[in-house]
Amino acid sequence: MSETRFISTIYVHSSFYTSNNSKSRLFNNLSTISEGIPAFNWIFVSPTPASYIKHMIDVSQFYTNRVLTDFKDKDSIHADWVKQWIKILNELYIYVKKYYRIGLTLPLHSPKLVVESNKWIVEYYSNRSDLKLNETNIIDTIYVYKCSNSTLTVHGKVNSITFDQCKNLAIKFTSVLSSIEFVNCCQIKAQVIEYVPTIKIEKTDGCHIYLSNLSFNTKFITSKSSEMTINVPFGDGEYKKYQIPEQFKICLQDRKQLIILPNELSAF
Repeated sequence: MSETRFISTIYVHSSFYTSNNSKSRLFNNLSTISEGIPAFNWIFVSPTPASYIKHMIDVSQFYTNRVLTDFKDKDSIHADWVKQWIKILNELYIYVKKYYRIGLTLPLHSPKLVVESNKWIVEYYSNRSDLKLNETNIIDTIYVYKCSNSTLTVHGKVNSITFDQCKNLAIKFTSVLSSIEFVNCCQIKAQVIEYVPTIKIEKTDGCHIYLSNLSFNTKFITSKSSEMTINVPFGDGEYKKYQIPEQFKICLQDRKQLIILPNELSAF
């Protein structure tokens, strides 16, 4: 796994882990990390990556201030932890500002489709309508990175599929045992032939999911995304479209609980 995909994978998992532990007493600690990790994606920023890192530091410090407040006069280890985390980010800022003021020049990448153990890796394909993954196995995972203007078909049941920084992609897959994820993608169409239990959509603009008659119980987890639809089959090859809300109305009821309702005006 390359360093760029490693950083992206860490960010995805840390973000979902933070979201799933919103009631934890360490939620602000977790948010500090998940909001600060994107600073390490500075290699994709040009011409001022140092300014980008500084912004990520400011975002992360919003939560470090909360950590300091949460554990003031309680546990000094959290204050030390905050200092070390901010020190790491500040040193990264200083290094990039000194040596890569206008950004990092990356070499051109060639398309790649390989299988490493039980992991399929599909990278940098563009303008292809014939991408197919056959001979898959239920324990296989699939990672699709920076593919665009293409169509990918996955035959057979696999464990999981992740799409990272893909654009204008059409996907058709048979079944997924765990989940399918879309991260930092744009204009995606995905069709389920049989079944998928969970679909995760993170920082993606334009994600249209076409379910099968066997996948009506699919759960959707979305974050920081827009223009999302769920298309449900009916009749003879027709689909009914449901829009996933992007905005919500939130109110405090009887000073005891939050009432959260979709904001109908947010529909595109």
